[in-house]
Amino acid sequence: MNRRNLMFALATLAPCAMSSCASTEPGGAELSPVTDTVEVEVLGDAFVKSNGRRIPRERFVLELRHRIRAMAPGAAAGVRVVISQSDDASEQATRDAEWILDQLQIMGVGQATYR
Repeated sequence: MNRRNLMFALATLAPCAMSSCASTEPGGAELSPVTDTVEVEVLGDAFVKSNGRRIPRERFVLELRHRIRAMAPGAAAGVRVVISQSDDASEQATRDAEWILDQLQIMGVGQATYR
């Protein structure tokens, strides 16, 4: 194939390829059905309250990580974690909550609510 034919082929195929990409609908973000809900209150002193227990935030994440690992593959997408803190919580509580959100993303938890 000479250079002229190659340029003609590219000029003809490029618009077709671009139009096919532009005509597809973007995929929507769909949430998985909630299969398990975990509630946690961030206290701001590196501790959280979950299931009526006051525990270090690292222990909460570790216990949740063990629960997630015991689930079937992909089941973590159905877990919803509800994170809360009081209105007058310290800046440390906000940093702790953000740290927990980061850990949830690493674990593959599908849904988290921060209020």
